[in-house]
Amino acid sequence: MKTRILTAMIPLLVTGALATDTHARAHSVKEAQATAPELQLSKKSPDIFELKNGMRVFYYESDRVPLVTVRAVVRAGDIWEPADRMGVANLTGRMMRAGGSLAWPADTMDEELDFLAARLSSGIGDEMGNVTLNVLSENLDDALAIFADLMLHPRFDDTKMSVEKGLIKEDIRRENDNPIQVAFREYDKLIWGEDHPRARTPTGESVDALTVEDLQAFHAAFFQPGNVSFGVAGDVSKRSIRRKLNQLFGDWKGPEVVFPATPPVPERTPRVALAVKEVPQTTVLLGHLGPMETDPMRYSGQVMMNILGSGGFTSYIVDRVRNDEGLAYFAGGFLDFGMLDPGYVVALALSKTETTCEATKLILEQIERIQSIPVTEEELARARDGILNARAFDYDSGKKIVSRLMNLEYYSLPDDHYERGFAEIARVDQAAVQEAANALLDPSMFSFLAVGNAEGFDCAWQDFADQNGVDLIRIELD
Repeated sequence: MKTRILTAMIPLLVTGALATDTHARAHSVKEAQATAPELQLSKKSPDIFELKNGMRVFYYESDRVPLVTVRAVVRAGDIWEPADRMGVANLTGRMMRAGGSLAWPADTMDEELDFLAARLSSGIGDEMGNVTLNVLSENLDDALAIFADLMLHPRFDDTKMSVEKGLIKEDIRRENDNPIQVAFREYDKLIWGEDHPRARTPTGESVDALTVEDLQAFHAAFFQPGNVSFGVAGDVSKRSIRRKLNQLFGDWKGPEVVFPATPPVPERTPRVALAVKEVPQTTVLLGHLGPMETDPMRYSGQVMMNILGSGGFTSYIVDRVRNDEGLAYFAGGFLDFGMLDPGYVVALALSKTETTCEATKLILEQIERIQSIPVTEEELARARDGILNARAFDYDSGKKIVSRLMNLEYYSLPDDHYERGFAEIARVDQAAVQEAANALLDPSMFSFLAVGNAEGFDCAWQDFADQNGVDLIRIELD
């Protein structure tokens, strides 16, 4: 495990004694681990400075390769888009890059970026927007000027918008062909309610109705200097990038962004739904709204879910449903800790049609198992090691280090939030795992969803509705 951590920690400074001959000549992994000194790992933190208009810049210098990444983070997302303009956030994010800028029409921009060996992208998701530039350091000045013009003056070309609309509508049209996409879309509606921004989905008609003026209005509402921060990582000095960004953005002025109110978080309510689809296997989801990132059981919960469902072939759900019984092509569980709103708990199986209900019951049995029977020391150690080793890759580049710090500030979390997580995970014990399982998982509040050929199920899906005392919701797919 220590070898894997050391290999992954490229930007970290490793201090401590060098291995002696005894360590180098160990005859087994256990012997090497027992005699090796404990690794002491430290990392360089990004610098933070402000432009003359107050915009914050997160900066990390690395001259290992002659590349620079500049990222703008914008507090914008489809959770703040008007209900009668569904899809405007996504289309705005796509069109910023696809449509070019006032000074750089799309085709001209493409040619110039190719010439500069630069990559420029933009997008707006559920609750965050990004514009990102990757470029050779020797071409930074020219590429950064294009980046700035795109940020401040996107063109929103009507012809290009027609192309982007067509691509989005095709994605929407094809969504019902994918039972997994259908399942997660409908699961969001079950746990959030159909009218909540977290569950609303654009339609072909709503996308068609969007205009250039809608995109301009959304951009103007959110792309303001007080609502944007920059991250810079790579082969450029702090003094140089401060000067360049001040030249391009330092005089940018704008009003304070006023965010639309979002609906309150709904109470957990069990629901049971069925979407009939003629497919050879069933997609089953069950779960409910989850905890926040600041939950006191954040790390014991992560370890618990790793043992229960997200830890690969050895986790309870995978091992029982897939490995032992062979009922599913894929099975597992996930626990997402929300940043602005609650996250989610979801267990799932891609089951054979004729074992849909058996697979669902086995998942419930594994949840009961982890809530009632303490995990073993071996299971606990494997989960903790797996999580900690994977997290090492969060620090293997300056770009990632800057991005993580920007995200922490975006969500008003302390700078050492993730570092403290390392220590918290290492301290999780058997009692903490069981406590988290009982606190964070409530099967009595689970919503159940199946997408598949109901006539071939090994029970009536109605049975789960009856057991939970609710009506069966039948979802019609177009």
